[in-house]
Amino acid sequence: MLRFIPLVIDPSVSAIAKDEQQHLLAGYLNSISSSFGRLRLDSARATLSRILSTLAKFDRQLQGVTTSEPTPLESAAWVVEEINAYSTQRLNEPDHERRLVAFGRLNDELWNQPALLDAHAWIPVLHNLVYFAQDQEELATRSNASFGLARFITRTAQAFNADPQSAEAQVMGRSMQSILLPSIKHMLASKHEVVQMEFLGALRRAVHECGDFFDQLRDLKALDTPDEEANFFYNILHIQTHRRTRAMRRFRDLVAKNVYIQSQMPTDDAMDVDEDSASDSDDDESKGVAEKKPSTSRSKTPAIQPLVFNSEQASPISPANIRALIFP
Repeated sequence: MLRFIPLVIDPSVSAIAKDEQQHLLAGYLNSISSSFGRLRLDSARATLSRILSTLAKFDRQLQGVTTSEPTPLESAAWVVEEINAYSTQRLNEPDHERRLVAFGRLNDELWNQPALLDAHAWIPVLHNLVYFAQDQEELATRSNASFGLARFITRTAQAFNADPQSAEAQVMGRSMQSILLPSIKHMLASKHEVVQMEFLGALRRAVHECGDFFDQLRDLKALDTPDEEANFFYNILHIQTHRRTRAMRRFRDLVAKNVYIQSQMPTDDAMDVDEDSASDSDDDESKGVAEKKPSTSRSKTPAIQPLVFNSEQASPISPANIRALIFP
């Protein structure tokens, strides 16, 4: 791969048009970025980091950048390489110092500077953050990756607040919908509670800051109350079992109330039947016809029964229930 890419997208070697080269570069970038979320072997992740650095170098050439300042993709490649760094002195041991420095620069500096890390450059970084947020052994790595996810969510909210139709907002929105939200859905069913808590925190921040911009999150805003005693996301994985149960009870009551309201709303078919009946009645009166028409009763939507958490097969506070309820 490292030898093949220059033959295709290197402007000094390839005979392919510039527009086609940029299209190929974007395709390679998406493939390499998604691989960071799947591959766990250290050597494989190191190879992916080198490929990403190669793509960043050719991206600079395609853009014709002559300054010494790093391009957004070069910044992303540096972050990815550093947070995947391994010690040169000890075999198969992560270089925690380099990793923490990279996480610190990302979360303190790069995240809010589009000139250094734009929407497209966030894609490989986001895949790595999702991967390291699943690390149940290293607290420092997991917490820094989770903070990076929070930074991404805040950056997405800023882009949508500034201009929802901008190119940056559209790319950040696609990354939110295709990368982060599916990862949250999957990791809420993790067997490690510490991992569940990290992604539940990411979901809470996404609902709080981006709930007005995404349909998947808008309905969950009712669960994010300012009062921590009543906040579903804060209590559902609380160390005290009675607070978890109370959170599920509040969630059940909210769902039952919403279902009841929806069941009382007339359907389109019922409204059409009423309009047809009224029209027929007006025609008969105008013609003087005194025929008695059979009454057409309004079709009612069957009421959906409220959720009852008394099954012996699944606990009301089990991860499976949480995942199924939040993402049906």
